Formats: sequence, C-alpha cells, structure tokens
Amino acid sequence: ANASEPYADMNWAVLDRQVNDAKAAGIEILIIFGLCQGWMRRLSTLQTSRPADAQIDNYAECCKRITRRMSEHHNLPGTPYTYWNEMKDYFSTANNRWNYELYTSHYNTIAAAVLGQDPTAKLRGPDTPDRPNGTPANALEREFDIIGPYGQVDGRDIKPIDYLLTNGLQVDHVAVDAERTPDELEHPLREGAEDARIADLRNDDGELVA
Repeated sequence: ANASEPYADMNWAVLDRQVNDAKAAGIEILIIFGLCQGWMRRLSTLQTSRPADAQIDNYAECCKRITRRMSEHHNLPGTPYTYWNEMKDYFSTANNRWNYELYTSHYNTIAAAVLGQDPTAKLRGPDTPDRPNGTPANALEREFDIIGPYGQVDGRDIKPIDYLLTNGLQVDHVAVDAERTPDELEHPLREGAEDARIADLRNDDGELVA
C-alpha cells in the first residue's frame, strides 16, 4: 500500500496461504493488527511504531478490508482480532505509564471498523508486556507488583486493561505477560503451569486488582 492509493494494491497471497494452511491443519486463527506501513507510522523509521494519530482511520480501513477477506473470502466469521502487539510505542516514559487513553481511542476505531464488516468478530485487547518497551527491570521505577500463582505483574500493566474494559467498544479477551517470581527464578515452574505464567489478577469478587 502507498500514501496516494493506500488500498489499491493490497496483496492477499501471504495471508491466504497462511489461512488456508491453518484451516487444513485445524488450527484456530487469531489475526493480530500489529504493524503498519511506514507512511502510517508515528515514527516512520521504527517498524514497530504505532499508527500516527492522523492515520488511524487509514489503518482502520486496512483492518476492515482484512476482516472482510476473512469473513467473506475465507468464510471465517467470528474470527478473533487483536489491535497491536504488546502495546509497542504506547508507553510514556515522561509519565512513567502506558498511554492507555490513546490506546483505547485507537482500539475503538479499529473495533468499529472490524465489527462493521463482521458483527460476530471477537476483539482482543492489549497484551501488556512484563517490561515496557523491553527496558531492563531497573530502568523505570516500578509502581507496585501484583503476585499470583504463576508470576508477578507490574501494576502499571493492569491499568490499560482496566481502562479498556470500562471504555472499550467491545472487549472479549485481554492478556498480560507476567514475570517469574523470585521463587520461580530459583526453581522450575510447577508441573502443569502455563509457560506464559499468567498471574491471577482478580480478587474474590472477580474484579481486576489494580
């Protein structure tokens, strides 16, 4: 795609091959909207940069066309979609937190485009990483930790999820990466524990702890 005719030359060959292979193997498909063309990016030279605010509608159009391809050409209505991967380029170092208000605004724009093509689509919220933008653990002051049976989570990583659940257009699934607890760093994970080490982040009333 290009800035003058951004959708004229969308090439479906790779997507179609991967979807067909997955369907043949009986693999459930998750579409992740995790990259964009250079002219759409906030930082054009950074591959993982988020869409620029002025380009989010253009990015949503691309997502809409992908959704149409999945639901009509591949006959896969109800496919799950994720907006962005690990909230890359949404962390504010100046404020020492995720810019979850902006992320949710962008998420809602993408969600509206997806649901406009496939009302049965499932929408997946932010997959917050255990260390913002891959920084070392001591590079930014941690706000607080939440400890669960499969790991520990920086409290800043829960706030984007809490905000999205309150303000998101439709949220069917969220995820957060959990670091190993000090004990887990000393010992192997308990048998049967998921390698992702997702922490139990809800209290006895089922509410997110944040």
